[in-house]
Amino acid sequence: MGVCLFWTIVLCMDWCRQGSMAKMRMMVFGFAATLLYMCHFVYFNHECGLLHITDTIYCVTNLAVYPLFYLYLKETTDAKWSRWWYMMLMPALIAGLTVGVLYMVMTEEELTFFTHRQLYDTHYIGYSPLLWVQFMVHKTVKVVFAALVVTVLLCGHRRLKMFDKMVENCYADTEERNMRMMRGTVAAMLVMALVSFLVNIIGRSYFSHSVETLGVASIVFSSLLFILLYAGHQQNFTIRELVAENEETTLTGSEPVETEAETETERVVMQLSTEIDRVMERDKLYLIHDLRINDLARRLGTNRDYIYQAITNIMGLSFAEYVNKKRVDYAIKLMKEKPGISTNEVCALSGFASQASYFRNFKLYTGTSPKDYLKKITTFAVAK
Repeated sequence: MGVCLFWTIVLCMDWCRQGSMAKMRMMVFGFAATLLYMCHFVYFNHECGLLHITDTIYCVTNLAVYPLFYLYLKETTDAKWSRWWYMMLMPALIAGLTVGVLYMVMTEEELTFFTHRQLYDTHYIGYSPLLWVQFMVHKTVKVVFAALVVTVLLCGHRRLKMFDKMVENCYADTEERNMRMMRGTVAAMLVMALVSFLVNIIGRSYFSHSVETLGVASIVFSSLLFILLYAGHQQNFTIRELVAENEETTLTGSEPVETEAETETERVVMQLSTEIDRVMERDKLYLIHDLRINDLARRLGTNRDYIYQAITNIMGLSFAEYVNKKRVDYAIKLMKEKPGISTNEVCALSGFASQASYFRNFKLYTGTSPKDYLKKITTFAVAK
C-alpha cells in the first residue's frame, strides 16, 4: 500500500507537470492498487467492523487493476482511442455493485457471520440464501480475475510489439523511444500475474493464518509494483509524441505519381531502394544522430511510405535495422583502418546514440562484441 501510494503521488506530479494522459492513466492504476492493498491491510489486521465496506472496494479494485494497466498500455501505444475500451471495467463495477447491495440487504447476524467467518474460511458457506449468493459472487470474482489476467497479458504484449515496430520504422535511434523498459515492466507484471493467479487460487484466508507467508507475498508484490510504477514514471515517449513528431516533419518534396497499376508502384519502390543505398553511402546519412525516415524522404524528395516499402519489403529490414547495419559496417571499417582506435571513439564516430546501442547492434550483425573484434584486428595487425 505504501509503495503504490508513493508512486501514485509521484505520477500525479508528473501528470500535473507534463499534462500526459499516459501518466494520468498510470496514476489511476496506482491509485486503484493503493485501494486494493488498503483493503488487504484491513483484512489481514482483522478489522471486521470495516470489512463489509473494504470487501466491496476490494472486489472492484481486484477486477479493475489489470484492465487499468491495459488502458495505460493502450494510451501509450495506440493513437486511436475508443470509449468502448472502458467496457473492460464493467466486471469490476458489476461485482462491486452486487457485493455492496448484498451486504446492504443482509441481516446483522448474516453480516457478522460473513465478515467474521466466511471471509476467513472459504470452505464454510453458511446457512442462508444471501450468504450462499455472496459466497458464489466471491467465487465468480476469482474466476473473472484469472480471465482478465490472461487477457491483459496477451493483449498487452501484442500492443508493445506493434509499437516497437512502428518506432523502428520511423527512427534510426530507438533507445529513448521504444518500449524496452515497458517490456521489462510487462515481464514484472507477468511474474506478478502468476503470483496473483496462485494467490487467487489459494485464497486470502490462507495468508491470514501465517505471518511468514504473508510477509514473503508482501515483499514480492511490493518489489514488483515498485518496478512497474517506476517504469511508468520513466516512460515519456508515447504514440502521441510519435504522431506529433511525424506531423512536425511533414514532407514538402515532390512525390512519385501514384498509379493504379500495382506493378508500377513496385517498379518505383524497387528503383527507390537502389537510390536509398546510393544516397546513404554518398552522404553518409547513417552517421547523423537521431536520423528519421522523414529526413531520408526529404533528401530524396519522395513519400515516406515509399521509403518504408523500399526498406521493409525490398531489403527486408526495418528503418532502424537498416541504418544501424550501415553504422556497424562503418565501425568495422574504422577498426580496420585504425587498429589502435578505442571502442568509445568508434562508437562516437559511427553515429550511434549510446554505447548500449552500439554494443547491441554490433553483436547482432557480427556475432561478437566490439572489444573482441577490435582485439582480434589489433592482434592480427601486430603479428603482421
